[in-house]
Amino acid sequence: ADAAAADAAAADAAAAEGALAALAVEAAEEQEDPVQKMDDLLFRSTMHALATRLKPTDLPVLTSTFYSQYILPSRPAGTTIDLKHTSYKKLSTFLEDLQARGVLVIKETGKGVTSIVEFNRSHDDVEKHGGEVAVPVERPGKKTTVSVVLLYQQPSALNALFAGQPCTDPTGRVYTSSQIQKAVTAYVAKHGLASPVKKNVVTLDTMLTDALFKPKERSFNMQMPYDELQRRVLDAMNPHHRIVTGDKTSKLLKGMPPRIFLEIERRGQRLVTLTTNLEWYGVEPKDFAQEMQLIVAASATVGTNVKGKPEVLVQGEAVEEIVKHLMEEYGIVRGLIDAPEPKKKKGK
Repeated sequence: ADAAAADAAAADAAAAEGALAALAVEAAEEQEDPVQKMDDLLFRSTMHALATRLKPTDLPVLTSTFYSQYILPSRPAGTTIDLKHTSYKKLSTFLEDLQARGVLVIKETGKGVTSIVEFNRSHDDVEKHGGEVAVPVERPGKKTTVSVVLLYQQPSALNALFAGQPCTDPTGRVYTSSQIQKAVTAYVAKHGLASPVKKNVVTLDTMLTDALFKPKERSFNMQMPYDELQRRVLDAMNPHHRIVTGDKTSKLLKGMPPRIFLEIERRGQRLVTLTTNLEWYGVEPKDFAQEMQLIVAASATVGTNVKGKPEVLVQGEAVEEIVKHLMEEYGIVRGLIDAPEPKKKKGK
């Protein structure tokens, strides 16, 4: 009996020790390396910018401009990117790493000035991490969650390319960028257009040549890199989008998503901050005006602009407060807000 009791005690001790070890492992996993965490945030934001914001027609773009106008607006709401807290320390080091991976190409376009001159939207990293949706971060107390799904409608000139390919909305011939990539890959393979000599080079057939080039630009047996073909097909598509607000999804809307627009005007002796396009993202202008009135402790009213659209007018310059409230309370990503740079307050 004593031996059995001893064995049971030993088993209990071993189980307890195993449980403590498991807890230690879980605790270690929860304590994520802050540098790695910042690296991941920078990387994912950059991939999202390349997948959904930067266009071939934007090139060349200064690396500093790419960072401020493309990467930063692509980060999830409520997050901050600090290059000094990454393992790269500098933007140039990070971009050189992306260039080594084949994601983009940077060149010196002036003395001490570098620009991005090419990027590969079909790169595995961009496809994997870029995503179709601008994903917001869940925050306690937020009224709703807003995201935008980017879609592309196929023109009739590309009927043969998409024949038999699955799409998001068959009645509207609408596809995601990943579906477009798969359609191009399938078409190239089906018609044997891949160059047998040059790696990742495609010889265009008559259909692709006619659909992607103007008459004066066409020539027989045109060749181009596979990723350039992907970009040209995407550029030939008509951009559309759907706005997802909470559990509601909008109908298919033409063009790129409209941004919430902020501007500062002088009316008489006073400055006012005007906000429009709130209703696109499920924000009720009257409720928003009441909320801003409490936040800035100033008058906030709802009117109508020259286009007949609702407009929230806040007394004084309140750009910083409005942007913060939209992001933190309504979950709207910064890239969907078009706002002037707030002026530095006196004494700062």
